[in-house]
Amino acid sequence: MRAAFRPTLERFEERAVPAAGWRPIPDDSVTTGPDDGGVPRVKIIDPVTGEDVGEIEAYELGFRGGVRTALGDVTGDGVDDLIIAPGVGGGPRVKIVNGATGDQLADFFVYEPSFTGGLYVAAGDVNGDGRADIITGTGNGGGPRVRVLDGATLGQTVLRDFLAYEGSFRGGVLVASGDIDGDGRDDVVTGTGVGGGPRVVTFSGLTGAQLGSFFAAEDSFRGGVLVAAGDVNGDGRDDVIAGAGVGGGPVVRVFDALSRDQLESFLADDISFRGGVRVGSADVNGDGRDDVVAHTRHGNDDVLSVFDPASDGPIRRLTRAVDDNPSPSDIAEGGSGGGTSGGSTTVASHEEGTVIAVNAGAGTVTLRRSNGTTVVVRTGPGTKVERNDADATLAAFRVNDFGQAKLGADGVALKVEAVGP
Repeated sequence: MRAAFRPTLERFEERAVPAAGWRPIPDDSVTTGPDDGGVPRVKIIDPVTGEDVGEIEAYELGFRGGVRTALGDVTGDGVDDLIIAPGVGGGPRVKIVNGATGDQLADFFVYEPSFTGGLYVAAGDVNGDGRADIITGTGNGGGPRVRVLDGATLGQTVLRDFLAYEGSFRGGVLVASGDIDGDGRDDVVTGTGVGGGPRVVTFSGLTGAQLGSFFAAEDSFRGGVLVAAGDVNGDGRDDVIAGAGVGGGPVVRVFDALSRDQLESFLADDISFRGGVRVGSADVNGDGRDDVVAHTRHGNDDVLSVFDPASDGPIRRLTRAVDDNPSPSDIAEGGSGGGTSGGSTTVASHEEGTVIAVNAGAGTVTLRRSNGTTVVVRTGPGTKVERNDADATLAAFRVNDFGQAKLGADGVALKVEAVGP
């Protein structure tokens, strides 16, 4: 009988390197990491302002397998820490970065170092000690194994080790965490990777027992399901948030995890988008209920959309260029979010901020950036102008809207969007 593998803490030459001027990670921040082919750079973003609040080089720059991340207070100092894992091609190597200082706290292998299918990660206080524990799921090619590691020992103690699905499944296990059953401890939420039906299974953090199992979409779909948890309906228990995997429409559904009833369903992007919807949660509008954060990727642009299911349409939408990532043709299904027909116009820059003035006659919108400076965005013939209420005129923009624009090489906007406050 082969001995069970345990996490091994090793000293590595290369460390996660934070950008200069690191600031403590604010509550309700979100992170973005590159897909396969991108530079292993992780950004931490304030979803309310769209401001970058942190940036870190997660692995050596030659690694191009993608980076997966989670946020949770591992150290118990009241500041979320950053948990980093590689995508396909990387060994099962997890790093923990101190959210208060940017210093690397740990660097270790969770599974056998020879496994190169990557990892999925989440964070939650499973054992009730007041610190976030690290939850890992194997990537593509591995058995559907989930391990929960004690945050207090920086991942060196295994709290849970189990198979989330049938042992023959090799599509990977996506993981999330939240207090599903309302017992005060975080539970484990899993979703199938590519090749599996969109099946969500939840497990008790206290006992490890299965709490529930259901399909988040038609069971014939084989693109997998991306999962998160958050108290969307305000009942004191976290709900399951499910985004369609690659190949499915941009559908996000919210379920009561215990009753398995569907609470909400909406489109996170254009109906033609097929690139998969990553999901998360944060109370962005401060109403005491978690909002749904949806992350889609259009070529070299990350799009973060925040939805309050009680509202019609997104309450925030941020579009950000992905640094040093491959061209859209190198990314599977970049989606329909370009700015011009034919795709021949170079996007030179991106501007975003609060709308402070609109001159429909001159075709201009003035934005105040997050740093307090202003910019006048000029539109040209054929510019695509959008608002989340589908009124496609500049006159529909209002002061205090959130506005963003993609600018061509000549400085004229190719696309202008606004989302109401």
